[in-house]
Amino acid sequence: MNEAFPIVAGIIIGLVGGTIRRRWYTTAGLAALGVVAGTMAASVSGELEVSWGFLVWDVGQVLVVALVSARLVMLRSRLGATERPQPRS
Repeated sequence: MNEAFPIVAGIIIGLVGGTIRRRWYTTAGLAALGVVAGTMAASVSGELEVSWGFLVWDVGQVLVVALVSARLVMLRSRLGATERPQPRS
């Protein structure tokens, strides 16, 4: 259950970040929000009391999931923007 928060946070960050058109803002936003969400996940679950290594793990999880989600959103919007051939009647 402790790993659900970083994954869900990464998906939400990626879905929002994937809609931003400027690559610089997307990259900066994903990085900043990923570090914040990963730190929150490690502290809320109590993993920081055990080891600081969990901070690296949780931040990495959020960033990877956010990146994959953002790329899927960008790919989907790019595919949706292309013209689809009309069926012949």
